[in-house]
Amino acid sequence: ELPDIDWDVIERQEREFIAAEEERLKTFGVGVTAEAQDLFDALHVSQGSRSTSWDGDTIVCHGVRIPKPYEPNCCSHGEPQTLERIRKVIAGIKDKKARES
Repeated sequence: ELPDIDWDVIERQEREFIAAEEERLKTFGVGVTAEAQDLFDALHVSQGSRSTSWDGDTIVCHGVRIPKPYEPNCCSHGEPQTLERIRKVIAGIKDKKARES
């Protein structure tokens, strides 16, 4: 005889999976270049997944807005110290990518 199925557990697992997938889908930029997605991915890892998101085609990291063309000097908003830190992080990411190619 087969064991009973605990439908409450299955429904909870399904809800958790759907919520995790919805969060994962938020990390994909829509209509952005591969370079923009690479920068987002690097910020997402280095600055924390809860601190980095897309707002249309603009990256938002710790409240700092990074619009096209996603250069350090394009950053705006946010606290002055945070703004400067994010600019340095972006410059570092771009420098590293340039050295690798």
